Amino acid sequence: MPLTKLNFTGQPTLPHENLPAGSILQKEVYNFATTGHLSTTNTTSAQAGNVQVSITPKKANSKILVEVSTGMSIANQSYLCWELYQDSTPLIEVTNNYSSSYYYGWVYARFSGSGSSYAPLHAKHIADAGSTNSRTYKLYHRLYTGSGTAYTVHAGNYISMIATEIAQ
Repeated sequence: MPLTKLNFTGQPTLPHENLPAGSILQKEVYNFATTGHLSTTNTTSAQAGNVQVSITPKKANSKILVEVSTGMSIANQSYLCWELYQDSTPLIEVTNNYSSSYYYGWVYARFSGSGSSYAPLHAKHIADAGSTNSRTYKLYHRLYTGSGTAYTVHAGNYISMIATEIAQ
């Protein structure tokens, strides 16, 4: 089937206020290719490098889809947890409470046995915009328990964080 070229010359632009529910209003992206590891040896939460993305919602009733992907994480007999922060406030953190949906945080990767385990990781979360104030989403990481080194990103790989505003 041949492609049809549409001609929008002279057509009015559609302001974001008039876009239907489910429309993507904007997308902010952070991409980083590592030359070193983004790792942790601590059971205390800390930001994973400078992995963060800022967005200023156009509409207060929008949803913000936050995604993080890495091509390769690695751990040496350790337990990696990811947490999601909005500015300095945790949205998803390790709770150590079995009745919580996020007992192990946003992502939990257990690498046990001898040697190391390698795996890509991906996480998604939908937050309410709540206002049109700017906010910054940040990736935090930590060990769940014990000792060892957990690598959110192995050297020579990538990590990306995306915030997408979706009209409601």
